[in-house]
Amino acid sequence: MRARPLSGPALLAALAATLAAGPAAAADGHWRVFRERAEWVIEAHAGPRDAVARQLAALSGSTWALAAGPAPLAGARPLTRRWRGRDLADAWGVVLGGVADHAVQCRPQGCRVWVLGLRPAPQPSAVASPSPSAPVPPVAAVRAAWQAPGAEHGGTAASTAEPVALPLTEDPPGLFPSQ
Repeated sequence: MRARPLSGPALLAALAATLAAGPAAAADGHWRVFRERAEWVIEAHAGPRDAVARQLAALSGSTWALAAGPAPLAGARPLTRRWRGRDLADAWGVVLGGVADHAVQCRPQGCRVWVLGLRPAPQPSAVASPSPSAPVPPVAAVRAAWQAPGAEHGGTAASTAEPVALPLTEDPPGLFPSQ
C-alpha cells in the first residue's frame, strides 16, 4: 500500500497531533508513529492506544468512527510493541488488535477504521469463559457516519484525527436463534 506524502494542512495536522501527544507521552508511556521511506513504524512502550491511534490517523489521513462511545480506547491496556511494515491496515491491526473489535477498509488515500468496542480483559484463569460481545451498530449507522461532510472524499488529516461516535442500538428480534 502506497501512501501519499504529507504536505500543507495534512502535514500541519500531523505535527500538531505529534506535539499535542508529547507531554502526555512522558506521563503515560513512550510512543511514536512515523513513516520511514515506504514503511510505517510504530514504537510504543506502555503507550495509550487512544493517543497512538490518533497519531496514526493524523499521519496517514485515515478516518475512524467509534460505535462504543466517545472514548472506548481510554480503558484499553497500553500498547508495548515495535512494529515496522508497509501495509497501513496492518498498522491499524497493531494498534487495535487484541483489545478492540474493529474493521478496517484501506485505499491509497488512507483507511476507514470502525472501532466497535473493547474486548474484555483476559482473566487469569486456566479456562477461558465465553463473554458476551458488544452490540454491533446497524449498517445504516456506520454508513451515516461516513456521509459526514468531507468523508466522501477521504476528508483531511485535520478533520479526521478525531473519531466520530455512532449510536448503539438493540439487536433486531430473531437475529440469534434460541437454543
